[in-house]
Amino acid sequence: MIVIMGSTHDDVIYYESILSDKRESWIYAKYPAIFGKILNQEACLVYDVYTSYSSEAVAMYFIRNFFVVLILSVGTVRSYSKDVQFGD
Repeated sequence: MIVIMGSTHDDVIYYESILSDKRESWIYAKYPAIFGKILNQEACLVYDVYTSYSSEAVAMYFIRNFFVVLILSVGTVRSYSKDVQFGD
């Protein structure tokens, strides 16, 4: 299974567009998940994963319950420094 985690739904919306056989579910009754297939490989898109703690918990859920080949974290990076420019 391929797991793709994002902090917002917008982070995983592209992957949702190429997902087939979609079915929605919840992980730990807190994180929305969309199961399906990408290129005939089982996949799950999870979003509203904001912190490293929650991403660890979601990753461990999938590792314990499924045969996971890849966990990909996607999203937007933010900085507190005003000196950091886009692309740095």
